[in-house]
Amino acid sequence: HLPAKGSDGGILMGVDADLFDITSWIDKEFSITCHLKYKVSGFAFRIVAMYGSPYEEGKEEFISELHTVFIDDSTPTIIGGDFNLVRYQSDKSNGRVDPKWCRKFNSWIEIWGLLEIKLASRQFTWGNNQTNLIMSTIDRVFCTTDLESNFPLCSLSALPRVGSDHTPLVWDSGVTIPQSPSSYKFEK
Repeated sequence: HLPAKGSDGGILMGVDADLFDITSWIDKEFSITCHLKYKVSGFAFRIVAMYGSPYEEGKEEFISELHTVFIDDSTPTIIGGDFNLVRYQSDKSNGRVDPKWCRKFNSWIEIWGLLEIKLASRQFTWGNNQTNLIMSTIDRVFCTTDLESNFPLCSLSALPRVGSDHTPLVWDSGVTIPQSPSSYKFEK
């Protein structure tokens, strides 16, 4: 986990130890990286959880960290979290976005050839919980093509939003634990 800074931020990551071995952790200012190895096939990859700055003055540093995550490590990657950035005007219910940050965010996605794992069950992932409700899609999950080819059945789902202004997202690798065959039984 990465602790919150005041009332902002904080990251919690969980890994199914029955499926994956953890080989290392890396903490940065806006992210946690967990290097994993899939026990069945030995496939090595990493999960990066992000929390982007909600403030204008921290966004440039956040975008810079997004790039450094890929500069020094070409491991197959899944990266997701609260980016506090939108890609398109339609990602915000009132349509008011800063095109500069949309361009920088989309440029990062394009430069590193990332694929977005779409959340099919809902359009927006955040709401301001105010009378004048504003909603946006600032929580996302992306992956590299080499990760997607190893987990072609992966999916993204939303949990109920309880006690937070964010919708929790769950990435499922699509991998199931191999079941041992049930033992043969005789009946009287």
